Amino acid sequence: MSEQEFRSTLDPVAIVNNRATTGCPQPVERERMLKDAQLSLA
Repeated sequence: MSEQEFRSTLDPVAIVNNRATTGCPQPVERERMLKDAQLSLA
């Protein structure tokens, strides 16, 4: 593992962006959840 790879594993922004699970704080998932919520309220 290179030093750059090691440092990226400690970067909070990289951690959030690389974690792709339902309900995660990743920006794409947040947008999906907001759209779903808006549709259910309409």
